[in-house]
Amino acid sequence: MAAELVQQGAEARIYFLDYVGFPAVRKERFIKTYRHPQLDERLTKSRVRAEVKAIHCLKTKSALLSKSMPTILGVSNNDIIMTRIENASTFQENILSEITKSNDRVEQLFDQVGVVISEIHKSGLIHGDLTTSNFMIKDDGTIVPIDFGLSSFSSSIEDQAVDLYVLERSLLTLGFDTSHFFAILLARYEKEMGKPGLSIIKKLDEVRARGRKRDMVG
Repeated sequence: MAAELVQQGAEARIYFLDYVGFPAVRKERFIKTYRHPQLDERLTKSRVRAEVKAIHCLKTKSALLSKSMPTILGVSNNDIIMTRIENASTFQENILSEITKSNDRVEQLFDQVGVVISEIHKSGLIHGDLTTSNFMIKDDGTIVPIDFGLSSFSSSIEDQAVDLYVLERSLLTLGFDTSHFFAILLARYEKEMGKPGLSIIKKLDEVRARGRKRDMVG
């Protein structure tokens, strides 16, 4: 079962492989030598479990995401093998590719990501690390959220607002003003969330205010 290393981040290595006839991906959470060994082992196991539980949750609770989420093929203490999301690129790559061509297309992307986030939250799940790199967009337009190692189960309005705030902050790294597009995302998210939607957006304003205060204090 030969595997090709395709990406290495701070937390994990990503390999492509063929797994009993399936195009698959192996996500290996490698040892962090800067951590105490027991702490590292505990965190690694926790994040593997969190990811597996989150994927299972969305496959069983979200009608929109159930078919697009990868299927878990194998799990150990420090890695997961799952079906590969093929013919896809990240939300960030799509934004940067489309921003010079069509604002309409970028608006559509943000609108649909708002729908996907609402599906995550309506399933009782908090992603924990919503960034522009953690949504894969397939050639057919299907959006698949990924990287649930920091996820948790909660329906807290505070937790949902923080999830949105993390994504908003990640947009700052793109180097241009995305406030118009993020407003479109929030409007669609609020609509899809129904009655709790307005309360979550109001809570987001509080989270933003706390963030600005922290920035000023340093």
